Amino acid sequence: MIGDYCELSNACLLYPYGGHIQLAHRIFIGPGAIIYGHGGVEVGDHTLISMHCRILSSNHAMPPLGTIIRLQPDELRPTKIGRDVWLGAGVTVLGGVTIGDGCIVGAGAVVTKDLPPGAIAYGVPASMHGWRQQPQNEV
Repeated sequence: MIGDYCELSNACLLYPYGGHIQLAHRIFIGPGAIIYGHGGVEVGDHTLISMHCRILSSNHAMPPLGTIIRLQPDELRPTKIGRDVWLGAGVTVLGGVTIGDGCIVGAGAVVTKDLPPGAIAYGVPASMHGWRQQPQNEV
C-alpha cells in the first residue's frame, strides 16, 4: 500500500517478495533506495528515506557448515520505521528493527537494533549520539 502524496524517485525499488510494504502518507524515497518487504515493512507519515538506503525485513538462517544456506527458508523479521524519520544517504536497516518516531539516522549507518523515538544515531553499527531537541516555548 502506498499512501497519498508519496514521492518515489527514479530507480527506487519496492519489492514485497511475498510479504508487504506499507507506506503511509507524504513519504519521500530517494533514488536507488531499496525496500524488501518479505517479512513486512511499515513506514510512517512524513518520513524521508534518502538515496541508496536499504530496508530489509528478513534474513537467512545460519545452518551448520555443510548445509546449503541458500536452500534454507528465510527468517521473516518485520521492520517498522516511524513517523517523521530521516534516514540519511546509504543507510541500511536490518530486518526486525523498529525505528521510533522522529529519529534521525546519519548517512552510511547500519541499524541493527531498535531506536527509541527522537534518537539521533549513526555509525556501523548505528549507535545513539543524542536526541532531537524539543521546541522552545516562546515568551
